[in-house]
Amino acid sequence: MITWVLYRYAFDLQWNPHPSLLLLPLVGALLVGGAGVVGTRRALNASPLAVLREG
Repeated sequence: MITWVLYRYAFDLQWNPHPSLLLLPLVGALLVGGAGVVGTRRALNASPLAVLREG
């Protein structure tokens, strides 16, 4: 939506979306979410008291 507004009103160009550009934010969100889950898996599976004692 933001790119359409920039193309239309700021640059006065016609917006032609490319399919891969529409998928990139979704793929990026999945990668970041997956990295967050993998990075915090040990803390999520441990009891809160054990995590606080280690920290």
